[in-house]
Amino acid sequence: MLELNSSLTIYEVEAMQDQFLSLLGDDTIIIDCSALQKIDMSGLQLLVSLKKSAHEMGKDFTMLNISDEIQANFDLSGMGTILGV
Repeated sequence: MLELNSSLTIYEVEAMQDQFLSLLGDDTIIIDCSALQKIDMSGLQLLVSLKKSAHEMGKDFTMLNISDEIQANFDLSGMGTILGV
């Protein structure tokens, strides 16, 4: 399980990529969003990329503890459906 920090924006994505890729070694990928307060399109793209890679590898992908504000960002961008949240 990966617990996201308060922000997943263009400024954090590069540093987080290796952590996200290491999750692909797990059978089930769980992303805990309880601390996440801010996300931009770069962060959304990273999550979608991880979800697609997980799907292609036959792995489960779950996002937990999504705040209403972050869920609204997912819905507004259309990424909520892609992420399955």
